[in-house]
Amino acid sequence: MSTQFEEIDYAKVLADGGPISLNKQIGYGSFFLTSNTVVFGDSYDMVKVTFANSAGPLQVNPIFLNPQNPIKSDITLNSGLMTLSITSIELSPPTPDTTGNVSLKAHWTDITGNGKENYTGSIAVWTNPPSAV
Repeated sequence: MSTQFEEIDYAKVLADGGPISLNKQIGYGSFFLTSNTVVFGDSYDMVKVTFANSAGPLQVNPIFLNPQNPIKSDITLNSGLMTLSITSIELSPPTPDTTGNVSLKAHWTDITGNGKENYTGSIAVWTNPPSAV
């Protein structure tokens, strides 16, 4: 599994004052799966998370997390025959001393609906204001 996160032009983000988007590939081959986390809010403490496989998005509605609603659990998403079962997805907002984080505990089938791939770990990490982590 990759531990690398997408490079972001933080100077541009700070200059624009806008949201940041973090992508992470967490599955490979027939288990290909990627997450996209959009971090927004005055304190960069809210996120919108979507997932996609090689055929496209796994859901129509994104998963929103914020400090008042930081955890979602028992979510099932489908794309074709692939099923993503999210045990939990959790937001830890950034503070002046800590990075923000979205962690995921999930498993999914391959694109033919067979097998099982597991993932437990971070899908996005950032600071407030955004800077290279």
